[in-house]
Amino acid sequence: MFHALNLSMTLLPLLHLLLLLINGTHVK
Repeated sequence: MFHALNLSMTLLPLLHLLLLLINGTHVK
């Protein structure tokens, strides 16, 4: 449980940054 929660807390910001990067490249 705690391991999965910690994993999600680390993966969510990475996914958010990845989406921002993709959106930034699409805008350009």
